[in-house]
Formats: sequence, C-alpha cells, structure tokens
Amino acid sequence: MTRKNIFRPRNLCIVRKVTLCISLLLVAIPLFGQNESILKKFFEGKTIVVKIDMPATKEGVDLYPLREQPINFNKYGDRIKKYGTAVFADEKIMITKIKIKSKHIEFQLGGGGYGTAGDDMGYVAVPYVRKSKREKDLEKAVKREPNTERKKELQRELDYLRRERQREEKRLRIEAEQQRAINESIVREKAQQAGSRFNIRYDYDLRLEEKTPESVMAALQEYVEFLPESFGGVGGSEKSGMKSDSSKWLGSDSLRKGLLWEEVASMLGAPTSINERMEGKLKVITCTFIKGEQKIEAEFVEGVLIKYTISSK
Repeated sequence: MTRKNIFRPRNLCIVRKVTLCISLLLVAIPLFGQNESILKKFFEGKTIVVKIDMPATKEGVDLYPLREQPINFNKYGDRIKKYGTAVFADEKIMITKIKIKSKHIEFQLGGGGYGTAGDDMGYVAVPYVRKSKREKDLEKAVKREPNTERKKELQRELDYLRRERQREEKRLRIEAEQQRAINESIVREKAQQAGSRFNIRYDYDLRLEEKTPESVMAALQEYVEFLPESFGGVGGSEKSGMKSDSSKWLGSDSLRKGLLWEEVASMLGAPTSINERMEGKLKVITCTFIKGEQKIEAEFVEGVLIKYTISSK
C-alpha cells in the first residue's frame, strides 16, 4: 500500500497561509514597541514651551487632531477650575515620558500630572461609631419590658447612649472634613509641581503614520513650541560633525529622499511650520525648515522623506 502524501497542493496552500500569518504576527508584535521607542528617543528629556495653561492632573488636555475643534474647551476649563494649573502658558518644561496606547499617545510633561501611580489623593475616611453592647442590650430590654415605668427608664438611658454616639460621629466627621481640607491643600500644592500631559487621541486604532515624531509635532504645533536647541538646531549639526554653514551641507548629498523624520530633524532642527493633507488614503505632512538663508520644504509619508525643495528665505 502506498503512503498518502499529506502535502497535497491544497494542504500546502493552507500551510503557506498559516506560515505567512505567523510571520506577519511576529513582525507586528515588536513593531508597536519599536514605534514607541522611536518617539521616546526623539522626545523624552527635551524641553518645550507650552502655549496654553496645563491642568494640574494626569487627565491633562485631550487633543483630537482630526476633529474640527481639536480641544473641548469646556472640559479643559473645568479641569483648570477643579485642579488648578501645573504649567502656565509660555513656560518651559521637560518632556518626561511618551506612551503609545491603542487609540492615543500620552505626551507627558514634568512628571505627567498628579494622580499617576503612587500619588496620594488625600482621601480621608470618616470612622464609623458602632453601637456599644449596653446600647444593644437596652434595645432588646425596652422591647421585652412589661412595666411601663421601668420601660420609660430604660428608654431614657437608651436615648442618652444614642445621643452620645451621634455626638461622637459628628465630632469625627468634623475632624475628617478638617483633615480632608488640609489634605486637599497639600495635594493641590503637590499637583502644581507634578506636571501635566497632552493626550493625543484618535477615533480609531493608531496607525503607523500617527506614531511618528512629525505626526506628534503636527498634532501639537498649535499648543507647543518645539525649541530649536532641543530638537536638532545647532546641537544636531555639531553632533553629526557637520559645519553650520548651510551652503556646504546643502551642496552635499546629506539631505535626500528616503531619510527618516528624525534624521532630517537632526540636520535641520525643529520645523517652523507643519501642515497636513490627504492624498488618497495617505497622510502627507509638509514641514518648513529654515537653515541659514535658505528655506527647505520637506514632505513626509509615514515618517519617510519623499520630496523636498530648497529656496531663498
């Protein structure tokens, strides 16, 4: 009897599909972390200037870049009123953490805002005053006592114990309220020193193009000033060993299509403006850089330079 070949064309096709799915899954698993790693490397530890007051809470400012009104200013005002201000407009602050979630990116400033893990929220519980054994016994005795006079005597004692317990509860409640007020004052003071954050939110699961430095900068450009000294500028050209004379580096092949966003930013510094447009299903981000007496307009798709032009400033 001949042995059947289990790897018939149909079976082989199934095996190939399964293998392909596994391969794609193995590629996708580290990709999420790689994108977060790129954002962390590009932003964390650098200094920016915020253009709006930032609420003193980990709730921060919710920002929806693709909506007609990116910030709900009613909710923003409520948070400022409730928690106070941790970072004031035109104030410099360090980017301390970048975290990618399924539908948003946390852009944490100066600690990320009060209320993150480990922060004491200042809650004070009011102790419960239990009935004494005597009060419980009296409640039973009053119900059982047949003698009217004796019953009145027991009821008076019971009423006295109840009033004493209620007075103790009131005293403890007042003490708790006083302590809560003290704690809220302490928490508010701590919150003003704990930074804040932007939550860059989308109405869908994040795609690769939202997880790039230029996309984050485009989302924040109306509310954040990215300082040249922190995002490339003079420091970027010196670290790469290039001279600051723009005519020399522009005459070389240093700037070329295919470079990643962070590579371009390290050469040119922070862009002076960022604009977005859709071409079919692709989001094209145009950045304008100023280098010496020249203006460079660069177009990026998913963090890759696809086109650039150089002109006089």
